[in-house]
Amino acid sequence: MAEYQEHYDLEAALAGESRLIPAQELYNFDTARMMAAAMDRLAQPLTSGAPSPFSNQSPGTGHSILIGTQVHLQDLLAHELNLMTLAAWVRIYRMLGVELRTARYPVINLVFQRHPAAVTSGLMTFVPQGTVVSSNLNADLWAITTGDVRVTDNTSLQINVPARLNKPGALPNIRNHEFTKLGKSISGIDKVFNDGSIIDQGAAEESLVDAMMRAREGIRTGSLGRTLIEGEINPTNPTFNGRCVTPRDFYFWAMQMGAGKVNVLKRDTFSHGLAASSAVVIYPEDSVAAIKPKLLEMTLDEAQVNVMGAELIPLTGTITVRVNTNITDGQARNLVAIAVSQQVNPPYGVWGDTNFDGTLSTALENTDGIYAVPLVDLHHEETELPLAEIVPTERQLFEIQNSVVIKAVR
Repeated sequence: MAEYQEHYDLEAALAGESRLIPAQELYNFDTARMMAAAMDRLAQPLTSGAPSPFSNQSPGTGHSILIGTQVHLQDLLAHELNLMTLAAWVRIYRMLGVELRTARYPVINLVFQRHPAAVTSGLMTFVPQGTVVSSNLNADLWAITTGDVRVTDNTSLQINVPARLNKPGALPNIRNHEFTKLGKSISGIDKVFNDGSIIDQGAAEESLVDAMMRAREGIRTGSLGRTLIEGEINPTNPTFNGRCVTPRDFYFWAMQMGAGKVNVLKRDTFSHGLAASSAVVIYPEDSVAAIKPKLLEMTLDEAQVNVMGAELIPLTGTITVRVNTNITDGQARNLVAIAVSQQVNPPYGVWGDTNFDGTLSTALENTDGIYAVPLVDLHHEETELPLAEIVPTERQLFEIQNSVVIKAVR
């Protein structure tokens, strides 16, 4: 059954790309037509001119049941034959050396705040590798520091330390200041919290479908068999790990380098398919410094490409939701927070979304426990400009802030 599901998943993924050449089935079998043709043939008069003993085409007759079973078995055989195309491609990818990627741990930034006395005295503050900081919302989730950090000056009030979550896979829904429970006290440290910075989004174990799609991109971009993991380069050419020619290339490589979301803007397209004065917009903005030089290194010299960070439009205000009678106000806020963080806020959402209130309402109404969104009253957190008057560009993403007020109506 798993093999069938992989086939269906791959077909669904390919169906979303409308410009692909339609796939031809090896065995195009129409059960209704085959059933009708077989029954009509049995109903023909005998060679002697006598009527056929199988002229009754009622579905309940014995010969109708027999023919129906035969056609069903032929249909199953046709389906198996059509699956051979997927099996052939899997074997080709195996020969090319395509490997399924293992799951990756998400990495976040933890902020350790020093005691004022430790700062003024200049005493060394040491945060060891392996320090555990637990979530105050989920007892099964905690972060583990990935390296030793020492501070001895009398100016640093805070220490930023990368920490990986204890569970591999894509980054779950977490909130700012969620990780505050320090496993054991550290000399000179007053408190700890996560500031919302994400170093690595993490990734689930790669499926066969994802591997095949990645291999296809690799063939198209000249990157098959190569990665851009920090410190790993192509040994035959240390300065080149791929190429960027088309907008698809820029999107593929920026995502490979760790961007959470990418948009390639085209301006004044010329014959090569690449846009002059085009822009590669990357979220989060703090990843641009690492990605930009690598992208430009892979870009044709004559191409005019600008790599820039995404702009966030902070929104706050009031969101009114209708919830089931058994949902408390606190639960309603949690439901909204989860839907926003997993479907609306970056890296999710749509670039330059001109129907943001509709996008938000749809995400909330698809959440169990919420059945309507009667009011979305949002405005720019800093300028207080109403959402209806904000015209976002293709390099901007809306982000709902924690200050938003959630009103639950029953």
